[in-house]
Amino acid sequence: MKNNMKTSKISILFLYFFIGVACVHAQLNIDVNGKVGIGGSKTNNGWLHINKDGSKNGLSIGDSLNYASYPFRFFRKGAVGYIARYDTLYNNLRMNYNGQIATGTTGNHNAFGCQISAYSVNSPAFGAWYRNVGNNFADGLKSSVEEPSNCTFAGWYTPVGGTAQKNFMVTGAGNVYYMGELIFMSDSTVKSDIKIIEKPLSIIKKLNGVSYNNDYRANIKKIYQKNLSKMDKTTLDKDSTYDNTFSDKLMNEYDKRNMGLIAQEVEKVLPDIVYNIDANKKGIAYNQLIALLIEGIKEQQKEIDTLNETVSLIQGISKAESSKMTASLPNIANSDASVLYQNTPNPFTTQTQISYFLSTTATDAQLCIYNLNGQQLRSFKLTERGAGTVTFQANDLQAGIYLYSLLVDGKEIACKKMILTE
Repeated sequence: MKNNMKTSKISILFLYFFIGVACVHAQLNIDVNGKVGIGGSKTNNGWLHINKDGSKNGLSIGDSLNYASYPFRFFRKGAVGYIARYDTLYNNLRMNYNGQIATGTTGNHNAFGCQISAYSVNSPAFGAWYRNVGNNFADGLKSSVEEPSNCTFAGWYTPVGGTAQKNFMVTGAGNVYYMGELIFMSDSTVKSDIKIIEKPLSIIKKLNGVSYNNDYRANIKKIYQKNLSKMDKTTLDKDSTYDNTFSDKLMNEYDKRNMGLIAQEVEKVLPDIVYNIDANKKGIAYNQLIALLIEGIKEQQKEIDTLNETVSLIQGISKAESSKMTASLPNIANSDASVLYQNTPNPFTTQTQISYFLSTTATDAQLCIYNLNGQQLRSFKLTERGAGTVTFQANDLQAGIYLYSLLVDGKEIACKKMILTE
């Protein structure tokens, strides 16, 4: 029994001696607390402390079945710690001594608490994905600020060797500012069943433009002023980053009245451009109103052109034909020539009077109404000789310009224009 105990003690001493020699040779150190130091004697910073830096001197986890594959590494290089999958430093996750985090870059950009870069072609530098089919209006990416004038999101353009410029931002108050253009996908390849908007003016007439106060912005201002009143004014005055004048100026802008449409009213007229924002709120796709306004302007321009032609026609009659007609009136009784006069009123909406003088020698006479394509729409047989009048009813004719002619014994005596308006 005693011999066995002596043998065990000798074995333990030999084992300690062997481990000690091995540890010294391999620069592996185990202190009295059981902490392990690799590459040196220091163990004061963790239970496992590696005393060398460099991509191949840290902790490496490899594939036992594929030695050629890149290992997963934890290492330090200078003042920066890395988690890397490749030997190149930009394909990694890094943390600086000040806690700044960056991925996909070797640069130390102090403007960012966290920086994400990408070098692959058409590869996004950052992507966020939220997947929960049963949760409507959930946030795939959320950014919050405490000051309404601060940016919850900002886009910058920083050319190589140039000056950085903010070109897009969304403030905490919900305002969106951008330097470029807001472009919507509108390619023909993503559209089907394309139709021209019919009677756009009648649709526009049903919409009501209104001005209003924005309760959301008013509430933001109220909260801002409430929080500001709780702050120490002395401390704020000493804060070089706080501009009281500018902040008040921004808050005063929240008092500005807005102009727009009411979604619930628009939905009754144009339901296709009204969307549900959440269970209780509705929004309008204002960009879709552009097409309606364009067609409305075109329709309105047609009416303007018609009115311009009417004015020109009336002016032409008053300056030329009216004097000729007036001069001929006293001689009508002694004349045997057929005459066609301008209709009155002109323009007209429902009916108009067309006067004529028919020769006593005329055997067959008629008054015909045509559209601008030359298609005959109405025909009135004239039986009375001398002065006469035809009352023309517009009935189902659309607004526009029409022609009327006096035909006597197969010959056209005269042709004139008349204007039908809505």
